[in-house]
Amino acid sequence: MATVTQVSALFRQYIDETDDSWLENNIPVYLRFGYAQMRRMAQQADPYALAIEAPPISLTNAMQYDLSLTTNPVRLLGNPLAGLTGPRLQKILQVQSFNVDGTVKYMWKGVGSIRELRRYSWAGGQVSGGYGPAQYFLQGNLILFAAQITEPNFTITYFPEDTVDWTKNGQSDNEYIDNFGDFADLIALLAYQQYAIRDGINNPGVLAATQDRKAEFNAYLATGRDVPGHDHVVREY
Repeated sequence: MATVTQVSALFRQYIDETDDSWLENNIPVYLRFGYAQMRRMAQQADPYALAIEAPPISLTNAMQYDLSLTTNPVRLLGNPLAGLTGPRLQKILQVQSFNVDGTVKYMWKGVGSIRELRRYSWAGGQVSGGYGPAQYFLQGNLILFAAQITEPNFTITYFPEDTVDWTKNGQSDNEYIDNFGDFADLIALLAYQQYAIRDGINNPGVLAATQDRKAEFNAYLATGRDVPGHDHVVREY
């Protein structure tokens, strides 16, 4: 398991500053940007590599759900001071609704515009008998559905915002990063690229190592993974 403290120490070695005390407040920023790039790589190779599932949401014949409304039980968008119930949502990967016995009834397909959604929508419409528009669209903080959800609940699987505290880089800290511990050095390498922009000097050895580790990380993500067809929806009848 790699920690923020370990990655921070490695980053300091890469920048090789005689006195890096002036960088103290900026190191978490560099690491956060480096990790964001690594997360994007993982998400592009396997959308579900860092995915999490929100708690089930219950609706009664509703055609929309506000992910920011403070009175709603699941809040993944909006003002964090109002109290989010999980990591902030960055991208929806899957929406499913369930039967009473817990089996999946529909996997709702995301569409690219409100206009496209309305093509499949009608007032009071319902998805029934395996027919109908099992489509959704995220507009701001609202998930809009092309038909009423009549099942007991639905769930959202999504790509969350980074929740790692990069300021916890002290010797006594033990801040966990993620399951890609074998590639934690890539975070420091990518962070170095951010630092090099400011410094105006590139270290050829570090840049070469970055390319090598990026290739190894992509190869790792492509091996032994059955990536779900997140662009297509199979409706269960």
